[in-house]
Amino acid sequence: MPHFRKRILHILSILFPLYVVVIVTLRPISLYPERASVFIFALVLTFLSYPLYSERPLLAKIYSFIDLVLIAGVIVSGMHLVVSWRYIVDHMGAPRTIDIAMGVVAILITLEAVRRTILLILPVILLVLAYAVWGSHLGGIMAAAPVDYERLISGIYLTFQGLFGIVLDVFIKYIIPLMVMGALLKAIGAMDVPGDLVNLAVGRTAGGPAKLAIVTSGLFGMMSGSAVANIGFTGTFTIPIMKKYGYQSDFSAAVEACASNGGQIMPPVMGASAFIMADFIGVSYARIMLAGFIPAFLFYITVFLRVHFRAKQRGLQRPSEDVIGKIKGIREIGPRLIPLVIIFTTLMVGLFMWSPTRAAVVTTFVIFPLSFFRRETRLTLGKILDALKDAAEAVVPVAATMVAMGMIVGVSGLSGLGIKFSELMLIASGQSLTLLLLVTMVACIIFGMGLASSAVYIFVAVMLAPALIKLGLPVLVAHFFIFYFAQLSCIIPPVCLCAYAAGSIARAEPMKTAFWAVSLGIMGFIVPFLFVFEPSLLLEGSFTSTMISFSLAFAGLFGLVFSLGGYLNRQLGPLQRTLFLVAAGIIFYRSGITLDLLGIFLLGALILINIIRKPAMTRV
Repeated sequence: MPHFRKRILHILSILFPLYVVVIVTLRPISLYPERASVFIFALVLTFLSYPLYSERPLLAKIYSFIDLVLIAGVIVSGMHLVVSWRYIVDHMGAPRTIDIAMGVVAILITLEAVRRTILLILPVILLVLAYAVWGSHLGGIMAAAPVDYERLISGIYLTFQGLFGIVLDVFIKYIIPLMVMGALLKAIGAMDVPGDLVNLAVGRTAGGPAKLAIVTSGLFGMMSGSAVANIGFTGTFTIPIMKKYGYQSDFSAAVEACASNGGQIMPPVMGASAFIMADFIGVSYARIMLAGFIPAFLFYITVFLRVHFRAKQRGLQRPSEDVIGKIKGIREIGPRLIPLVIIFTTLMVGLFMWSPTRAAVVTTFVIFPLSFFRRETRLTLGKILDALKDAAEAVVPVAATMVAMGMIVGVSGLSGLGIKFSELMLIASGQSLTLLLLVTMVACIIFGMGLASSAVYIFVAVMLAPALIKLGLPVLVAHFFIFYFAQLSCIIPPVCLCAYAAGSIARAEPMKTAFWAVSLGIMGFIVPFLFVFEPSLLLEGSFTSTMISFSLAFAGLFGLVFSLGGYLNRQLGPLQRTLFLVAAGIIFYRSGITLDLLGIFLLGALILINIIRKPAMTRV
């Protein structure tokens, strides 16, 4: 990349998140100019970050010229809305030739930006566009209402139903401000404090290094917005510690992959999909956050128990100081903990009382004075600029996809594709909720092969959520089911980006890492089915029903842990592992109080037998 391009990229990477924070805080401009200007920033940064490249001088010059043309096209098509938005609003439904031409430019350039960043979503977008144009020629239930080119381009470019619709709005209001907040927290070293607390609490217990990795990776996963990016940051620190402790390379990588991926489902700051879901279904983000606590807790406690008993199974006991370092006492942690408690309290109060946008902005401003409590946490100008640049680098890889997913939402609405596809799935599943849930899970996994989790959630929510709701699922439950599998698709073979990222750091086989990650995160694949049939796990219902459902799910996960891990005080044989699995299955199935009690009795008896028996150590 030429030097001047690097310089421009560096400057724009700092200005972009700063500009977004200003406009969401002060709202100095109207919606059309606001979204069009972010569109310009996002796509210009995309083309600067992902330029066409060739080692041949002549071809390199041609490619540079093409990039300049594309950047000019982004600026012109975006500025057209900034300048002409009043006319467009006043004459909605009667676009001029220039409006249509600029719409074509914006659409084509967005598709090219998607091709350069997340290629696998491009065929999906093209199929949706093709359906809108030619779907009326199909027969049967999938026949679409005719949509002419002018109406299609107007819907995508001139309204808030396409490129500049709900997805871009979420990107502006929630994702970027939260990424800035997370980057500033990272800059002041705020994430070190929870790690020190975990080290103090469990660092010297069996599996301490893995437990430390789970917490730190989960925290960074919440803030980074990208599980793969999080692995690249935390994995370089956590994976070597786990390997030094004695865990196998593929297991160490799997712990990191699973924990980082789980950060996307962990409140209070969940992945981008959670904010999109809140806007999709018209509920507050606080409601989404509350609904996510119990499922996320069940997920992480399962991973915690698995690494604990894995350490016991391999004869790994208290890690030495040379593995986990010196454990800081509460007197050392306390002064650094106070600012973090204030920051976290501000964020939580803001999420419940205000919007996530305001909560993120206020928390960001709170970070500044609190950073001066200690010299090493002080936010200098250099740290602030680096944090802004880090925030931009975190969102640019998915920026074009977020813009393009708005196109899918808008076009699906124009053509009726989402409703028609849902009707087709209802017919194919024979109105069976269980079968439709399995189809939805598979769809998330397939579309998750290389796509950003937010893109997976949007597409599957548009296509299949109406069918799930029609079969009687509450709206929140249906969308949460899709949300969970959209996030977890990142660790499922064969295309498991988290496993590849973590495996490359650990020098482990990616497929072995992926299978271990799925095993460790198995509760994440079971919980969605649990809350479909027990919505109280999402706090849909009375406190009593929630506590009963949670207690049974909590009991069942122990059966799952002992069955999959094969260890409880001693190595478990095939019969005992099967019995533990049966006990977990009975409890999870929730077919009546009699079977629930039978499952709990069987689980309790198996645990008691293994506790009473003399412990045995088996290295595997």
